[in-house]
Amino acid sequence: MISICEECGQKHRLSPEIIQGPSAAFKCKSCNHVITVRKSGFEDSYGPSRSPAKDRGLEFSGKKISVDSIKAGKPVIEGLSIRWKITGVIFLLVFCSLSAVGIIASIMSRDSLSKQAEDHLRMMSDQKSIEYKMIFDRLQEDTLGAADYLKKLYEKQIIATDTGIPILMPWDAEKKQFGNDEMKKRLQDEILIFKQFSAYIESSALKNPHVDLFYAGSETDIAAFHKRGTVDVFIKNSPGWMPTKRPWYKTAKEAGKLAWTDIYPDARTNQLCTTCVVPVTLENGKLQAVVAIDVLLDTLRNDILKLDIGYNSYAFLVNAEGKALVKPGMERGGLKWSETYKADILTKTDNPAFNAIIEKMIKGNSGLESYAEGNDEKYLSYTFLPIMNAGLGIVASKTEVIKPAVNLAKLIIYVWIGVLVIAIFVGLFLGGNITKPINKLTTAADLISQGKVDLEVLEEDRKDEIGVLTKAFNRLVISLKYALSR
Repeated sequence: MISICEECGQKHRLSPEIIQGPSAAFKCKSCNHVITVRKSGFEDSYGPSRSPAKDRGLEFSGKKISVDSIKAGKPVIEGLSIRWKITGVIFLLVFCSLSAVGIIASIMSRDSLSKQAEDHLRMMSDQKSIEYKMIFDRLQEDTLGAADYLKKLYEKQIIATDTGIPILMPWDAEKKQFGNDEMKKRLQDEILIFKQFSAYIESSALKNPHVDLFYAGSETDIAAFHKRGTVDVFIKNSPGWMPTKRPWYKTAKEAGKLAWTDIYPDARTNQLCTTCVVPVTLENGKLQAVVAIDVLLDTLRNDILKLDIGYNSYAFLVNAEGKALVKPGMERGGLKWSETYKADILTKTDNPAFNAIIEKMIKGNSGLESYAEGNDEKYLSYTFLPIMNAGLGIVASKTEVIKPAVNLAKLIIYVWIGVLVIAIFVGLFLGGNITKPINKLTTAADLISQGKVDLEVLEEDRKDEIGVLTKAFNRLVISLKYALSR
């Protein structure tokens, strides 16, 4: 490439490789005049006009150029841009903060709810055991008192008056009826005793709301009840009924002292019940009768064992042999009063962990443990009731206990996602707010490096560091224009 100096006419041979941009400037070796050389075929948008500034590689078009009007490509950036770095930093800060707070809140709420439920179950177990003791203490005292009264009536032997209260005579298998003339004559003294006893239990039962039926049966199969209509019910609905053949009588006879029966079908109500029984034994050691108080299963389940603590909880009773006295699902079904009810044995279920807890319970222990049942985990608070020789257990679902904590965790996740999305937009906005003026400065600097100085000054609407940089750059452009125009 040949370049001729306009001042002295000296020719210079140049290699195109030394021109890095669209043009280059060098001094003439003869007269030191600055010569501007352009690559072959290059012509900028300002036209071929000549001026001292153009000779120096800079041009004035006479029209100011807006940086925003230049359709220049974005600066080539290796790696993440400042905008995305800022967005990433904000995202990570929010992500880590919310995650830490969410995890801590979730764990603390679960632990707090679990502890609260455990304390509540222990309290309910203790409270129910106290209630049971009071209720069954009174039932047992009433039964013992009635048995003592009946014993005194037997020992007195002569009953002066007939109270007129109906009693149930022994079953006559031949005539298929209750009682006959021969029985009435033979058992006359005992009949008067039981009529007198009926008046006693009639007044006593009215004082106890948990008594379903207060009654007694003798070795001769005479029976007396505190409800006068009961005799008619037995005569009509229970042919062949005899006290000595019933579970409650057998239990008292075998125990020889106060005892509670297993659950069995009641002949009068056709419902499941348990009975407190006391044998009446005379001084000669002979069993004369048994006094009993029936408590219906529904009374135990819906009144005494009723719970209102949530958590899908329920209470149950189990006797010393592991048989269920009261638990959900116990129904009479089509069982007849003369048939035996087969209670579940809670120490022999399909759940070994549950069986182990029941074993501890019926041995007289108290405590609170957990066990798995299907996909759920259960709490079991248990205590022993010496008064009934039975265990009381309260079961609650651990899933229901921590359900509020699970709901809180879900809410935290929703909030966490929402805040992260907002953080991304905020990061992009802040990043864009910083990088946009920087990109303008970069574009303007690139234009000046190409020899274009007819630029509009950049907007100076910021007060921060970028605003200071913009003002300094505008002063640079103005100074450069002034220096080149001289």
